[in-house]
Amino acid sequence: MALTPRAGRSIGSFVTLAAAVATLVPAAAPAGAAAPAPIVYDALGDSSASGAGVLPYDPGPRARSVSAPARLVDGRKRIVLNDFVACGGAKAMDIPGQVTALDTDTDLVTVSVGGNDISWIEAVATCILADEATCKGAVNRSRTAVLQSLPGLLDTAYSSIDRDAPNARVLVTGYARLFSPEYGDYVTPYGTVTAAEQQLMNDGAHLLNSVIAARAAAHGFTVVEVTKRFDGHGINAPEPWLLGLGPSCALRTRYSAVRRWCRP
Repeated sequence: MALTPRAGRSIGSFVTLAAAVATLVPAAAPAGAAAPAPIVYDALGDSSASGAGVLPYDPGPRARSVSAPARLVDGRKRIVLNDFVACGGAKAMDIPGQVTALDTDTDLVTVSVGGNDISWIEAVATCILADEATCKGAVNRSRTAVLQSLPGLLDTAYSSIDRDAPNARVLVTGYARLFSPEYGDYVTPYGTVTAAEQQLMNDGAHLLNSVIAARAAAHGFTVVEVTKRFDGHGINAPEPWLLGLGPSCALRTRYSAVRRWCRP
């Protein structure tokens, strides 16, 4: 089933993934009418799309969670997940390789990419382990990459999706802000993240999302805004949806948070 061509799209209001999907699916057929065709869905991107941090994973090194967002959406509104090729650690340059999963019968695509292209995890780690001045320098380097190199990388990635799935609707997701500075410092075994450092990182995530949204809009894609749903549920919040640093110094996500992220 082909959805409305991209030429007629607009970003509209920012919505969560499932709500966005719902707007793309026509109403149920009248009684007695033939059942509508399934919507063929492919999921691309990095660890945000693969569900990294939500155990258990599929076998193999790609950090694909059995509870990844794509799998929670599978089966809703006639959506059938056909190819799940998102991979933890993927960069924008990896998307042209992932799009080999797409073809002319692909109706719906989701993609999350960009964070690994600006060394964002490295900046976050620096802010946890080092002082505020060093944190600011790391975040500023990531911000420079967002403004100078990321737009072109995203254009190349998005163009490959356009080429291989010309009739598909494409939903582009950004990144959640990790912290809730209003709840004060975040103390870890590795160091303390001050409220000021948290705000630096949240502001960096906002800039990243803004650039992703702008490039997605230029390609006629629909942006799915995820930050508002996570507001007040940062790592250091009383009810965190991100579990913070585990024994391997890796950020982890609650399964319940992924479900909230996916629901209308």
